[in-house]
Formats: sequence, C-alpha cells, structure tokens
Amino acid sequence: MVSSVTNWSPFSEALPLRDVMDRLLEQSVLRPRQAGNGRSQQPAWRMPMDVYETPHEFVLRAWAPGIKPDELSITWDQGTLSIRGTIPNPYPDKQQAVWHARELYYGDVFATVSLPGTVDVDKAEASFDAGVLTLRLPKAEAARPKQIRVQQAG
Repeated sequence: MVSSVTNWSPFSEALPLRDVMDRLLEQSVLRPRQAGNGRSQQPAWRMPMDVYETPHEFVLRAWAPGIKPDELSITWDQGTLSIRGTIPNPYPDKQQAVWHARELYYGDVFATVSLPGTVDVDKAEASFDAGVLTLRLPKAEAARPKQIRVQQAG
C-alpha cells in the first residue's frame, strides 16, 4: 500500500479575491437593497443616497426616479431622517412578458439616516431635480463649531 502526503494550505480552498469582490459588488451595489416593511408582501427598496457634513449643515442626496416631489414623505424624529415614496410600475400591462434584462425597480422606496448633532429643522430645505432629492439640513447654532480665542495673560 502506497500512500502519499500532500501539504494542505488554507488558501487552496479559498475563493479567489476577484470572485469575492464580484459577489460583494453584485449584492451591495448592483442590486438595490431590499427590506421587508412588515405590512405587505412587496418589499421596500433602499433608496441610494449620499450624506455629507460641512461645518454649517448636513446635505443628503437621494435617488428617487419617477417619484413626483409632492409624493415624497420626509420626516425628522429625534436625530433620524426618514424618506419614503413609491416608484410607479412603468409596465403594468407587461407582467406576462419574457424579460431579458430587468434591473430597474419600482414600488416602495425608503431611506433612513441618523445624524449626529442637532439640526435646525425649521430652516431645512428640500429640492428635487431630475429624479434626485437634495436636502440641506442646517445645524442648530448650538451644534456649530465655535472658535475660542486665546488671550495674552497679564
């Protein structure tokens, strides 16, 4: 009986980095993120958004294609901003069609983000252009950075 010994390497069973990155991008970027809304069988899709902060405000830009501005619901509650809307079904009569590609989504969409600091909601501005919602949320005066001057002693 002849036996052979081969060295085992943990890397021999690992997925190549390219495969891992492809899966990661496919799941997190190329497909809209779903979240059950608990009320219906139809999922709610997470609205893609960017959020950044300047010394004086928070700015949020969210994609909302096909939604009319007056059909968006934007709420602020104890440091959490929520946006909800519904992208209409552009193909109501094409349900029996044979699809070759279907990447655009429709139905309920949402975005929720918690923001640090205090926001002056009364001065918030919302604009909508070409399917992109832009919110400007000024920081409350108490939350803005302050410069403290150093004085010469004596």
